[in-house]
Amino acid sequence: MFKPLEESEVKQVLILKSKRMKTLLTSIFLALAMFGYSQHGPHHKGMKDMSAEQRASLETKKLALALDLSENQQKKIQEIHLERALKRDTRKEERKERDAKPDTDERYAMMSNRLDNQIEMKAQMKEILDNDQFEKWEKLQLGKEMKGRCKVHKGKSSR
Repeated sequence: MFKPLEESEVKQVLILKSKRMKTLLTSIFLALAMFGYSQHGPHHKGMKDMSAEQRASLETKKLALALDLSENQQKKIQEIHLERALKRDTRKEERKERDAKPDTDERYAMMSNRLDNQIEMKAQMKEILDNDQFEKWEKLQLGKEMKGRCKVHKGKSSR
C-alpha cells in the first residue's frame, strides 16, 4: 500500500515540519508580545491622576531615597515640590481652557519660563543640599532630561 520514503524525501518532510514549527512559534511570540503591550490600561497612568500634594510627596520620597536626605531637607524640598506641582496644575488648566496651539511668541515665553523655573529650582536645591547630594541631584536631573529627550524623538519619528 504505502511505499517507504527515500532519505531525501524524509529530509524534505522534516524541513517542512521545522519551518512550520518556526512559523508557529514566531506567531505565538508576536501574539503574546502584542497582548502584553495592550495591557497598559488606566492603572499605568503614573502620577497624572494624583493630586499636587501626592505628587510632591512621592517626588520628595524618591529624592530622600536617592540622596539620603535629613528630615529638615525633606521638609524644605517637599515645600518646593508642592509649589511646583501647584504651578504645573494651573498652567495645565490654562492650556486646556485656551484650546488653541500657542504661537511662536507664546512658545518662546513658555520655554523661557520653564528654563527660569529650572534655574530657580537649581538655586534652591543648592541651598538645601550639601555638595555631594547636589552633585548626585544634578546627575539625576540630567538623566531625566535625557530620558525626556528620547521620548520626544521617539514620538516624532513614529509619526
